[in-house]
Order: sequence, then C-alpha cells, then structure tokens
Amino acid sequence: MSELRDQLAALHDLQNIDSDILQFAEQRRGLIRRAQALEVEKQKRGGTKREREEEHKKAQVEHSAKETEVLGEQEKLEKFHEQLKIAKDASDYLAYEKQIDTTTERVGALEEESIATLLAIDEAKAALDAETAKYDAFVKASGEERRQAGASVKKHEAGMLARKADRKAHAQSIEPAAREEYENWRRRRKTTMVAMVSIGETTEQRRKVATYSCGECRMTIPLQLVILAQAYDRRHMCPSCSRVLYIAAVQADTPDDVKASG
Repeated sequence: MSELRDQLAALHDLQNIDSDILQFAEQRRGLIRRAQALEVEKQKRGGTKREREEEHKKAQVEHSAKETEVLGEQEKLEKFHEQLKIAKDASDYLAYEKQIDTTTERVGALEEESIATLLAIDEAKAALDAETAKYDAFVKASGEERRQAGASVKKHEAGMLARKADRKAHAQSIEPAAREEYENWRRRRKTTMVAMVSIGETTEQRRKVATYSCGECRMTIPLQLVILAQAYDRRHMCPSCSRVLYIAAVQADTPDDVKASG
C-alpha cells in the first residue's frame, strides 16, 4: 500500500515540477512575444510619424513653390506696367492693359493658393506634433515595459534552471520503471499522468467533503472508486480522463480539528 502510494506521490511531485518548468517556459515566451510586439508597434508608429513629417515637408515645398510663382508673376506685372508707360500706340496700350489684368488676376489666385498652402503647413505641423508626442510617449512607456520584460525573462530563465535541477534530483529518487512509464506518457499524450483527488488533507476535512473530483479534469469521482483508490492495492484510473488517481495520506488531526469535530 505505502509503496504504491509513495510511488504515485513521487510521480505527482515530478509532474508538479514539470508543470512549473512549462509555466516558466510559456511565461518566458509570452514576455518575448510581448517585447517583439512592442518593437513592431514602435516601427509602425515610427512609420506614421515619418509620414506626417513627409506631409509637413511636402506642404512647405508646395508653399515655397507658390511663393516663387507669385514672385515670378509679380515681376512680369511690373514689366507690363513699365511697357505700358512707353506704349507706342493704342493697340500696344490695350494689349499691355490686357496682360496686366490677366497677370493681376493670376497673382491674386496664386496668393490665395499660397495662403492655402500656409494653412496646409499649419495643419501638417499640428498633425506632426500630435503624432510625435504620441510616438515619444509610446517609446518611453514601451521602453520601460521592454526593460521590465527583459528582467522578467532572466528571472524566468533562472527559475527554469532551478526547477530543472530540482527535477533531475527528484527523478533519481523514483524507481526507473515508474519514471520511464511517466516519461513515455508525457511524450505520447502530452498531458499529466497522475491526478490527485480533492478530498481534504485531514480526517475532519474529508468528513466535510460532499463530492470528490479529479484534480486534473475536475470530473466527479464516485465514492466507491475513491475508497478503492485509497486502498492502494493497485492503480485506479479516473473514469473521465484515464489518469492514475492519487489520494494523499491522511495527516494527523490537530487539536483544533478535534475540537471542531466535537
């Protein structure tokens, strides 16, 4: 009885160590994925910021081009006015007046367009400033989160190494045949092998448990099966998940337990 119980207890402890190692590994992967996601988001936000910078530069270039165009038309207008003063006849005078009128309209339209490009510069600058502020805030916050994630990754790696050392030491205390069976189970089924039945640790606690459940699949275990499993004459399996049932030995009742039962 005690030999089988001790064997299952040892396997259950080994199983718990393996669970800790897997949890450390999964949490480590999660931290790394989060850090990678933050880097991707940083690149994405940086791209958006660069787009706003390009839009701002483009607006500035368009405004500069309009200003140059306005200056060019104004120079032409001045020349037409000078030519108007020395017009030789009425036809030349009328021609210069027409060119002056056309150019004046052109200058007015260009000045309106120049004002529009100035407004576009202001809008682009506001969008750039807002995006830059969001980017800088994200870089600061994500940088801190990534630093914390990096520190946590190192802690999880240290935890994994420690639990692997515990596993190696604990596995040596288990009978080779039982240990090999456990390893084969894990390789084939990718699940736990031993399920502790939740029935309480002391006699008094067990008296108060209305139903018993498998510690792995949580399905209810019939009372008769619990009684058989506690005998440890042989292994008994959970009817639902087929894991080996393990029921820890009853601890001695404390004075408080005895008092409570009385």
